Amino acid sequence: MTTPTPHRPDARWRRLLRRAAACAAISAALALLAGSAAAVTVTVREEATVSGDRITLGEIALIADADAQALAELEAIPVGAAPLAGASRRLSLDSVCVQLRRSGFDPDALHLAGARHVTVTRAAEVVTGAEIERVAREAVLAQQPEGGEIVVTCARPPADVLVPQGGVTLDPQLIGSARGPSRLVRVTIAVDGARVTGVTLCLRAERYEDILVAARDIARGETLAADAVTFERRDVLPVSGTPLRDLSEIAGRRAKVRLSAGAVLTARAVERIPVIQRGDPVLVTLRLGAVRLTLAGVARSTAGVGEAVTILNPASKRELTARAVGKGAAEMQLQTGEK
Repeated sequence: MTTPTPHRPDARWRRLLRRAAACAAISAALALLAGSAAAVTVTVREEATVSGDRITLGEIALIADADAQALAELEAIPVGAAPLAGASRRLSLDSVCVQLRRSGFDPDALHLAGARHVTVTRAAEVVTGAEIERVAREAVLAQQPEGGEIVVTCARPPADVLVPQGGVTLDPQLIGSARGPSRLVRVTIAVDGARVTGVTLCLRAERYEDILVAARDIARGETLAADAVTFERRDVLPVSGTPLRDLSEIAGRRAKVRLSAGAVLTARAVERIPVIQRGDPVLVTLRLGAVRLTLAGVARSTAGVGEAVTILNPASKRELTARAVGKGAAEMQLQTGEK
């Protein structure tokens, strides 16, 4: 005869028992939470100031009679989008209740009090127009070459700009060509690394230097003398060409074009006085170390002292390039191995 064994619940029964116990615990916790939520009072303010993109319940209402965890969860519930920096919007209690339900909280389980509407204002910082203009001017100044007195002006100073609170940075970028006196600068304004807006400014750069100008009318081909020019302090940026800044730059030169009184003398407005004309006989000195050799040739171009001139050797019918050194005279430095 088989002896009966004591009855023991199998694994399946043990799992069912644990599940039942867990359900009971959850039910008790829910009941406790429900009781706690019923005691929570949410008092809506008439006015509130926010700093971020989203409005949270804690920013527009005073929450009382909640434990630490429930308080933190309620305060963090988003209840609407914040207005632009410095602007305001009106938020109704009904819309707050809608957002509470979307977040899983039953508004009927809370004691709602206070205003039926709250005016929400977005906190802002002011970026002054003077600061925007300053960084734009510095960008233009950094682009200018050294020398002279540089002045940068803004035709239309920018207005102040309201931005959200945070770490504000201004990033100037020059637009288009750097030629001419006018400059366009785009100043990007960012808060905490995120772009907020941009302002475009038109600035004018001026660089004043003492340069040579015609003291009187100067005819084309006239030899330039010291009494024909004078120094004036002028803005050189609008000048087309390279302005002359020293009397040595007109020595041995003549006017290439007619210059009116007050006209700026530039490198391309003057030319060396020719000492060799096309077709002139030229005596060319060839130098190779201590060796000197001269040959006679015919100029194929016009040149002043120090300028290159093309010479035709009548005997060989070959052309060579030498440097004019005087009336009918030129020199050429030969290199070892050169024929």
